[in-house]
Amino acid sequence: MKKKIMAILMIIVCVAANCTGCGPWNDSSSDGLKVYYCETAKSKKYEKILDMFKQINSDVQCEFVKFNSEEELNEKVALDMAGKNGPDVILLSSESQMDIDKAVSGGKLKDMKEYLNSDNSLKDDNYLMNVINACVVDGKQYVVPFNFDVNLFYYQDIEKDVFSDVDEKTVSYSEFIEYLDKCYDEMYTEDEEYITMTSVRAFFSQNLSLLTTMMTDMGIELIDGNEIIISEDELKMLCSLVKKIYDENKLKYNHFKSNMSISEVHQHIKTFTMNYEDAVSISILNYYIKEGGLDKLKFVSIPSNKGNGKTAFITDYGVVSSKCKNPDKAYRLLKYIMDSKNDYSDRYYMSVNRDIFEQKITALSGTTDWIMSSGKVYQLEKWDAGTKEKFEDIIGNIQYAYIRNNHIEEIFSDSMQKYVDGSCDFDRCYEELMNKLTLYLRE
Repeated sequence: MKKKIMAILMIIVCVAANCTGCGPWNDSSSDGLKVYYCETAKSKKYEKILDMFKQINSDVQCEFVKFNSEEELNEKVALDMAGKNGPDVILLSSESQMDIDKAVSGGKLKDMKEYLNSDNSLKDDNYLMNVINACVVDGKQYVVPFNFDVNLFYYQDIEKDVFSDVDEKTVSYSEFIEYLDKCYDEMYTEDEEYITMTSVRAFFSQNLSLLTTMMTDMGIELIDGNEIIISEDELKMLCSLVKKIYDENKLKYNHFKSNMSISEVHQHIKTFTMNYEDAVSISILNYYIKEGGLDKLKFVSIPSNKGNGKTAFITDYGVVSSKCKNPDKAYRLLKYIMDSKNDYSDRYYMSVNRDIFEQKITALSGTTDWIMSSGKVYQLEKWDAGTKEKFEDIIGNIQYAYIRNNHIEEIFSDSMQKYVDGSCDFDRCYEELMNKLTLYLRE
């Protein structure tokens, strides 16, 4: 009798908490999944797709727990994963604050590689397997990607095209930074009234330092697992380039940041910029060509500092708790999200599902106008065959995945920003960075 009363009470608690489904997370007889996700007013990706999954998977008791901010989600995950009651699945994004590296090293996440390997539908004909495989670390797949982005540099032809003799497929990260430096020197003039070579969206909307923005947008990896992998020479090249830009433009940056909106800043961009807005940015590039008169604007992709190949910036993904008692059902959910076409695949990003990816690229390449969230309509040119071929070649050469780590960004900024500001020399800042990264890895 007591057991029946307790069961009824559990049902009441679930309903009162506005959860769909029931069953305690740590009940070994449960067939359920507890899923944590964030849904903000600006970003509604998961709610509809989770409801659809629940409807067609009646054998899975689903408890979907929604958070209204990434901070709230991160705090709850940290608290619950330290105890017995926690999520089975966590849906994350590039804005998430969860430290994936620490979660992996602490044994908090489950390797899903065996489930992906046993899925016969996971092949190149159906998915961008190079992007999915780029998330594998030491042979294990803790991150299951849904959407991704690639960062591109746009630049206007100058008297000497510094990229003309660069084979993008083989250029190293160091060589790329060196070419950026040359290109900047070619284009900079003291009376120039434009911001040059900065990531506008990230720099202005996220209030990051220019150094942190460059680190993030160029996908520079400082650690890999439990190893520090950053090259001192590459880091010095990048930081020195940022310092040069900062020194020559700091008054302009402060003026723009204090007095202009992001849309107004876009009107002051010329010559060389990194756009952080995805595949759509290539259509925006065509807007610049048509509306801005920049008939010689071009783009190049960014090599990975881990070696040859390009980098996918993972924007939406899922992870599974190591305590999950139904990993097969957890994988079923992650695969369903991966395959969903129901208002899920954000217009700014690209899906690892090849059908969804191809539909987006086809739509983008043929788009002649684009309506921004502000309501402004941009008139676009259709992609030519060369643009589409070049972009698809970049996607096909992705070998690495970049997942933002706010904790590493803070360590990097705290250590190296003093060099950019001129308050400390590079060697001392680099030593501080190495000490902090070593301490981070030991925690």
